[in-house]
Amino acid sequence: MAKEIPYFKFYPAEHMTGAITLCSMSAQGVFNSICGFYWMRDCIMSLEDVKERFFDYEKEIEELIDKRKIIKIREKNGVNMIQINFLDIQYSKFSVISDRRAEAGSKGGRVERKMKRTKTKAKQMLDNNNILLNKNKNNNKIYITGDLLSNCLNIDYPFNSPKFRRTWRKWIRYKREEFNFKYKSSATQQTALNHLQTISNNDVENAIEIINRSMSNGWKGLFELRNNYNSLSKPQNTIGYVDTKKKYTKKEYEE
Repeated sequence: MAKEIPYFKFYPAEHMTGAITLCSMSAQGVFNSICGFYWMRDCIMSLEDVKERFFDYEKEIEELIDKRKIIKIREKNGVNMIQINFLDIQYSKFSVISDRRAEAGSKGGRVERKMKRTKTKAKQMLDNNNILLNKNKNNNKIYITGDLLSNCLNIDYPFNSPKFRRTWRKWIRYKREEFNFKYKSSATQQTALNHLQTISNNDVENAIEIINRSMSNGWKGLFELRNNYNSLSKPQNTIGYVDTKKKYTKKEYEE
């Protein structure tokens, strides 16, 4: 503790009004020296050690202990130990504060290590799923695009195909760059994946072709393949599709 707190508090008002001022000046000087050694030894010092260290001041030590009771004696395991009350009180307070700081630091270290493990685990998950990473060339740090991170986790892909996952991520990036659109949540992205699985007849190659066709034609949505389709125009009989540029008659619209 003395290494952590190499000082103790000294209150002039308490000193000047205390019993120490009734002692001789030489006894006051010895007392100050004893306080220094007492604090350096974590408030553990024997009477024998005091007498040995201050062997030329037996009269002053007797005055401090027997006459004025400035220094008290207590027996511990058969050894007479000195006791200086105001230093013992300070030492106890500092010990409590030190213990609390140590405990807080330990908890902070555990939290930091836990966060580090979580970040490492998350990075491994991202690497395993081949999530696109943007590398900043200036500081050589890796940043993950927000929508890619939020929408690529907790997703149940309909096809266990790395090629399909890469194509789907290209679709996400295409939607963001071309139309400033991103799926608001994993749930909305999952719905789109389920729809793609349906219109592709649960065929991974069809699903990839549907995505590539929409991107190559600059389309915003995904549409079912037809046996004889024109790759330059959107299929007109796809469920849920209405060409906003064409003017429909009432009969055509109802059909």
